Amino acid sequence: MNCQIIDFDVYIPNTNISCLELSQNTGIPEEIIKEKYGINSKITSTIIDNSEDLGVKAAESLLNKTKTPPNEIDALIWVGSVNNEKMMYVTALSVAKKLNTCNAWAFDMNSMCSTMISAIEIAKTLIEAGKYKKILLVSGCKDSEYLNFKNQDTQFLINLSTGGAAVLLACTEKHTNNCFSILGSSFMSDCSLAGLCYAKKSQTHTSSYELVVDDVEYFKKRLNEVSLTNFITVINNAIKESKIKSDDIDYVAMLHMKKSAHNKIMELIGINKEKCIYLDNYGHMQQNDQFLSLKLALENKKIKEDSKILLVGAGLGFTWGATVIYWRKDNEYSIQW
Repeated sequence: MNCQIIDFDVYIPNTNISCLELSQNTGIPEEIIKEKYGINSKITSTIIDNSEDLGVKAAESLLNKTKTPPNEIDALIWVGSVNNEKMMYVTALSVAKKLNTCNAWAFDMNSMCSTMISAIEIAKTLIEAGKYKKILLVSGCKDSEYLNFKNQDTQFLINLSTGGAAVLLACTEKHTNNCFSILGSSFMSDCSLAGLCYAKKSQTHTSSYELVVDDVEYFKKRLNEVSLTNFITVINNAIKESKIKSDDIDYVAMLHMKKSAHNKIMELIGINKEKCIYLDNYGHMQQNDQFLSLKLALENKKIKEDSKILLVGAGLGFTWGATVIYWRKDNEYSIQW
């Protein structure tokens, strides 16, 4: 019994905020936003769309293009932003209702911006145990609205952007073409950073919640001590578990981060940065970054038959993760961009 990623889709809203606008809102010079933060522009959305709506749009498109009847979905996992406007609320159930996936076990999962690749590991385990045949992962994020641009403590998060993604996984009796086979994965957490950066209720911010950081000096110091090392650890472990070498990686689908950190990771893992698309025109679409990057790679023909792709993510709190997938072309499904 094998689990494969049958296909995926990404919903990108058609509005954005420019580097100049970010500079005006934050007081940070435009050149620093471009060169240090690595943002030319970032995706935003109208107030009408919430995170759930963004995920539903991606999932509807995915079900249509794979010609998957909603009643064939055995489990639906919401891997997007936590709904802070409604307490005691399971987003996955609402998404399942909108998609008419009436037979699906629906539940939420949260590992912040590492949730999507973490959920791939969970879904793979469920499918290969033989109890579920098709699992749909749905994500939408709009946490950028919790940013107070004038709060210097949270300006490291000004790259947060908006969008949706959906991933369909299914069991196959053998590895089939035009799907992504899932090879090795690795995850790790550091609870010393737990509870230091979060959104809390606000009486003054334009949103009802505002991102804050407690004990800013410790937060920055500790993150600088562990983050790069943990990225390299999970990447190397995922590659090792996949029984390949870093030279075998054809493309790296990595979350958006400041440019110097991005370049350093690529240098330390020994992979040419030309094998990665830096998301400086999109920002950090949170847990959707890996599949946004994968979409762009397919459009720009950076991925070809038998390509091995490294997915890299990290979530606030903090959790780091990496997964290697392998693209095989030309079966009944149509991954076309």
